[in-house]
Parts: sequence; structure tokens; C-alpha cells
Amino acid sequence: MKHSTAVNKPSSALRNATGLTSDEFVSAVIGSLPKRIKLSGSEISDLKREHAATIEPARLARAEIFALEHKLSNLINGAYGLTPEDVALMWRTAPPRMPFTPAGLQEVELQGEDAGDEEGE
Repeated sequence: MKHSTAVNKPSSALRNATGLTSDEFVSAVIGSLPKRIKLSGSEISDLKREHAATIEPARLARAEIFALEHKLSNLINGAYGLTPEDVALMWRTAPPRMPFTPAGLQEVELQGEDAGDEEGE
């Protein structure tokens, strides 16, 4: 990126490029460029082509890894005989930076973080 464009310091969105669609990727690159630099139509096409060649396969691999981690987690929870309540408690008290958070629990965590911020003020 640094060599083909003038992006010296990628945005947080670009650092997590596998979470971006082709259009979001192009927008993130444009947003990271110095204001004086504008991309031509062919450069934008090159970015979209590069997204399709490298980032999209990585995104698909990331989704497959996530699905396998989730399946493995469910198998392990079942092997230990954990109830849904046990699993919910385990995820609520899990350390930060877990590889994934089951759907539905992320909103609970965010609400809990907001409440924690208010208590610290």
C-alpha cells in the first residue's frame, strides 16, 4: 500500500481490510490519502481488482475459520455438559480479546461496558 499509493499511516479500517467490501476498501484508501492526492479511475479499478485477488479470499478464509472456531467451541461446551446458562456466564466473564463472541452476547457486553463507564465517573 505504501509503495503503490501515498498511504503512510493506514486507518484502522485498512488495518482490518478483511472486514471491508470492495467499495469500503476503496473509500478507506481514499480516506487515508493526503488531501492533495486524488486517485484516477484506473487506480480505483486497480484497488478493486487487488481487493478481489487478495482481500476477498482472506475474508472468506477468515469467515471459515470463525465458523470452525464456533463449531469447535460448541462441541467442547457439549462435551463438558454445559447448559446454555453456563455458556452465557462463561462468555460474560471471559477475558478480553477472545477469538470470537457468540452472536447476541456482544450487545450485552457493550451495554455492560457503558454501565462501567458511568460508575467510574
